[in-house]
Amino acid sequence: MAITINSVPALMASIHDDAWFVVSSNNKLSPNFKYVFDTYVSGAIISRVKIQPTPTGSNSYGVFNSAPIVRNYMGNYFKPVEGSPLQHTSNEIKVNYQVRFGEEVSGTITTNLASGNYAGYNYYSPLFFDGILLLGGGQGDLLLSEQNENLLISNYSDDWITERDISNVVMEFGKRVFVSFLRNEITTANIKVQKIDGSGAVLATASGALVSMTGEFNLFEFGESSINTYLGSAFIDENTHGYKVTLVSGLIETNPIIIYLKCYERTNPVNVHFLNRLGGWDTFSFNLVNKRATSFERRSYRKSIYQLDGSQMKNNDIYNRFNESTINFSIEHKDTFKLISDYINEEDNNWLAQLVASPNVYMEVRGAYFPITITDTNYQYKTESADQLFNLEMNIEVSKYLNSQYR
Repeated sequence: MAITINSVPALMASIHDDAWFVVSSNNKLSPNFKYVFDTYVSGAIISRVKIQPTPTGSNSYGVFNSAPIVRNYMGNYFKPVEGSPLQHTSNEIKVNYQVRFGEEVSGTITTNLASGNYAGYNYYSPLFFDGILLLGGGQGDLLLSEQNENLLISNYSDDWITERDISNVVMEFGKRVFVSFLRNEITTANIKVQKIDGSGAVLATASGALVSMTGEFNLFEFGESSINTYLGSAFIDENTHGYKVTLVSGLIETNPIIIYLKCYERTNPVNVHFLNRLGGWDTFSFNLVNKRATSFERRSYRKSIYQLDGSQMKNNDIYNRFNESTINFSIEHKDTFKLISDYINEEDNNWLAQLVASPNVYMEVRGAYFPITITDTNYQYKTESADQLFNLEMNIEVSKYLNSQYR
């Protein structure tokens, strides 16, 4: 008996796409034959699936999709801390798993005739190719046979895993700015910071100690507090117009993150941090007037206003209070916000669709992170040629619910 592995998912495939395995066996024509697929995570078996051969005669294959099983082991790896720009480094952007292939003949199971180690990454593909958001965009023919290879997250190795316009990150002084890096060959790097003026000219440059990236996923925070802590000085202050941040490892230097500091004295800027399409964490600031509203859900019951008081039925008490006829025993508060951004460009407008579609979003309030649900169900893409100036308005619900005093 022998199992042949004919095809497996691509290297660094998405855990949210189907992950197909196709195998064959020289016992496939035996009576009561089934393929057996055992899936392991962290050395423990999590699933055993038995599958009948595909009905294709002598080429009867075993076809198995591991994705619905394995994706249940993906967790939340947004783990911010105070201090260093490198907030978190781990391999939590993926789930490593093993599939052991076996067979069953007339009720007798033989396991682990072949096996392989695989990984599913926490990203999803765009509608078309990267960067092609509208019909007719891009160059050349759309070759569907090559589509999967072009959409793999491996294209972002040793790079920032974001599709925002990293050359124009606008933030209020003192706010936090998260961005993620997918490490491949770079394991240690210095963070280089350059102050710039309004024309983009470099005014001063500073760098600090090496940071060590032990995992593939690396969460960085490039707000002024983290940068100054890393550099050991008040390099970025309220008079800074903007600054560039790059990672430098030997002769390799990443694309710069360019952050512009802007003052919003008359508004109440709100930062949101969200899981983007690529599995990284991004920050976006709604810098204009953001309005809060609270709705209340009351639960109550009715009773007679007349109550027995001693030997008499009365509708008031000795404190001259009229008896209650409606008892509000539970009042739940639901808080919502309408968030409004400053003007954004076309690239960021396309990127922010990922915010509206994100399953994990936090609103930052004085250094604490509160989960929110975006209640908008549609997103309109805009172009600068047709729409000129535009911003983003978004409605959210805070996923923290209060209750008034219970009765």
